[in-house]
Amino acid sequence: MSSTVRGPRARTIRLAWAAALALVAVLVAAPSALAWHGTLVVTNTASGGDPADTFAYTATGAGQPLPGGSFSLAGGQQKTFSNQASGGETGAGSWKPFVVTQTDDPRYDTTVACTISPAWNGTGKDGSIWTPIYNAAGGTHSAAVELRWWNNVAYTTTCAFTNTHRQQATLRVVKHVIGGSAAARFDLTVDGVVALADAGDGDGTSATQVQPGAHTVGEHGGAVPEYVGTVACTDGSGATVPTTGAPDAHEWGLTVADGSAVTCTITNTAKAQLTIAKVTDPASDAIDRPAFSFTGGLGTFALASGGSQTVLVPAGAYDITEAMHDGFELTGIACTDSADASGASATDLLARTAHVSAQPGEHLTCTFTNTQLAVDPPPTATSRPRGVAATTPVITPRVSVRGAELRGTTGCTATTAVAVVHGRQVKRVMFYVDGKAVRYLHRRADGRYTLRHPVAQMAAGTHHLRARVRFTRSSGLKPVSMQMTFTRCG
Repeated sequence: MSSTVRGPRARTIRLAWAAALALVAVLVAAPSALAWHGTLVVTNTASGGDPADTFAYTATGAGQPLPGGSFSLAGGQQKTFSNQASGGETGAGSWKPFVVTQTDDPRYDTTVACTISPAWNGTGKDGSIWTPIYNAAGGTHSAAVELRWWNNVAYTTTCAFTNTHRQQATLRVVKHVIGGSAAARFDLTVDGVVALADAGDGDGTSATQVQPGAHTVGEHGGAVPEYVGTVACTDGSGATVPTTGAPDAHEWGLTVADGSAVTCTITNTAKAQLTIAKVTDPASDAIDRPAFSFTGGLGTFALASGGSQTVLVPAGAYDITEAMHDGFELTGIACTDSADASGASATDLLARTAHVSAQPGEHLTCTFTNTQLAVDPPPTATSRPRGVAATTPVITPRVSVRGAELRGTTGCTATTAVAVVHGRQVKRVMFYVDGKAVRYLHRRADGRYTLRHPVAQMAAGTHHLRARVRFTRSSGLKPVSMQMTFTRCG
């Protein structure tokens, strides 16, 4: 049996059923509308600077730009991206990645920190930990995060960018010159731009306002190559500000801190002009000028008779040594600053070396003089008693042994003592004067081994000369020593 309800009661029942069906529809539809989504919020806090300054941002989700994902924020503003797909329904690897990037303003220091709300403690299907990844490179700051949803709760991720205005700093460049011409001038630069032209000793730029960070100071001008440049920078408290760049680079880098007042002093020390000159006695013909080799602080080079080499060098000590040369004896080394009261150069004839002391801006010349050795013994002459004018010393045989003989100066001499070893089977000869080795000669085609020893700086009186002679293996002769004496005129 059936019955039909009519009237007000029927209307009430129909309304109840409609409400119930609507509720079911809402309950069924609600999970698909709310499931697996989250909210991304970007905030900007700016301190100091102009309140009207804005900062540019971009936001991407799963590698794609979000709608409205290119935007700008001033201090105190924020941007919200609601109902963004978060993933997580299948556990590990399903969370959706989002990246927020700010283009930095060089006037500000930037930091970024991201948080999730409610706090995520490893809940969710995969039990993972929520961890932002931050990066600062290429003039940007960025944060990579994941939006999350779990158990009908849509989580909110907030990335807060904080921009702190840097304090203005000042940078000044001062010139200091040591040695050289008083008329020398330099163009002082800041960040490659001339800040003061034609600066002399004691001149300097004004204190120029600069942004904190990396800067350069330097110098240009025609006088620069004649000087060694160094730089020293200090801040307002006198503390040293580190610089980069090699000495004599004439441009250096430094980092200027917020609010600091930095002064950089560029010191230019004049280089010395050093000339090495070669003289022979007698002077060689232009057609046949032998080359004499030099080594030492100026590198390796060669000079012909009458030649010279001039270089600009930083002030300091340099040794220049002349190599032995067949047919010539080094008889003199003289430097033009040898009479200086201080910082004078010195010479060592036996070591064949000029010990040069080059002062800032100094022009000095060191001359090496070589005397050509005679092929035949010089003519004989008598020696002189003390107080009588010197004559040419006598060269006569003094000592003979099997395979060799030693001849030498027998009278007194005021200039040069001469000793000659002759032997066709001689391999090498070492000469000693007063027990000190002075010359080492290898085998020569003519069998003649000659020593010309300057005596000008030796004490007056008798001196001992010894020649240590070694023979060729084929001769079958053992080494011998031959000795003689000579006299330095009083």
